[in-house]
Amino acid sequence: MNPYAIPGRMTIEEVACEAFGANLCEMLNGSRERQCVEARYFSMWWRRKQKKQTTFEVGRIYRRDHSTVTNAEKTIEGWIEVDKVFRAKFETAFNKLANGKQ
Repeated sequence: MNPYAIPGRMTIEEVACEAFGANLCEMLNGSRERQCVEARYFSMWWRRKQKKQTTFEVGRIYRRDHSTVTNAEKTIEGWIEVDKVFRAKFETAFNKLANGKQ
């Protein structure tokens, strides 16, 4: 838990884990389970596209290389096009973050 977090407000990672059914610790520690990867990639995508952070900044947050962040962006966009179940989870997380209902 972040001591500087606003009470009652979820982080990007918490929203992603809730939407994709992942465990926060496993997602941050690099689990390769599908739901953890989806949540981690969504979090990376959100930070790049909505918060305008660089690939280096995002990679540092998740202890990954900048190329992993670039791969996450491409993978997310591919999953949105072909996977209806993923798209529904994506939209849930996106709307929750976009509307500030964290």
